[in-house]
Amino acid sequence: MSISALIKMHHNQLTRTEQRLADYILAHQQQVIMRNIASLASATQLGEATIVRFCRKIGLAGFAALKRELTAEQLQSLQPLPQSDSPAEQPSLLDVARRLHQLNQASLDETLALQSNATLEQTATLLLGASQINVYGIGMSGISALEAKYRFMRIGMRIDAHTDNHTMLLNSALVGKQDLVIGISHTGETRDLVDAFQNAKQNGASTLAITRYLHSPLTSFADVTLLTGGSQNRYESDASMIKASQTWLIDLLFNMAIFINQGRSIDNLLEVMKRIEKNGPPERPVS
Repeated sequence: MSISALIKMHHNQLTRTEQRLADYILAHQQQVIMRNIASLASATQLGEATIVRFCRKIGLAGFAALKRELTAEQLQSLQPLPQSDSPAEQPSLLDVARRLHQLNQASLDETLALQSNATLEQTATLLLGASQINVYGIGMSGISALEAKYRFMRIGMRIDAHTDNHTMLLNSALVGKQDLVIGISHTGETRDLVDAFQNAKQNGASTLAITRYLHSPLTSFADVTLLTGGSQNRYESDASMIKASQTWLIDLLFNMAIFINQGRSIDNLLEVMKRIEKNGPPERPVS
């Protein structure tokens, strides 16, 4: 896991002072590498003891270990948009496209690095044991919830998606021990979603959180948490790289379901495709 991913994963369990230090480190990685601990303390107006505590809180031995990790990440960092000797010459639209591709790819790489086989096995157990799956998401995360619904319906799994606070709360009052509720939220702090997720947990449903941060209101009610990579700005939940990470995780869950139930899932998928081909697209209403 990259040091940036590690810092961002622990960001919202840090104190405000430590969060300020984390934000400085993420924004000035090259400068931090060149500083000693006294210089960094002066630049951030923090004590050296605070820097050491921060390093240990994110799982590092100390400031020297932090610098080693930052150096390794810098060697693998993305190249910026090409610069020209002429101030009037701007990067081309294709350069913008390449940069967006790099950012999305970096987000996917980070999402993969955040997974563990143990967590995926726990997730597989939840998928296998559920008689009904309900996916909660609001805004852009709601689109991810709908995508999960349509993917899993194709292999014959009972699943529904709820993308507004009223239907989520109503559904959360009806779920029980045989149900799995998946909550998708980048920050893990969307109040209406967290309330419904908590209600579902209290009613006995199994819960799976898909989110950016390891510690959040959402994850406090999750049996299993799958982390996504993405933007440094924790409130940019509509960024394409956040959506790319969520989509990748949903695709992973879909492929896990096929892998676990190989014959039955593939047979169901083929049967659904046959029915779609036989019936054709739905007729448009006459206006």
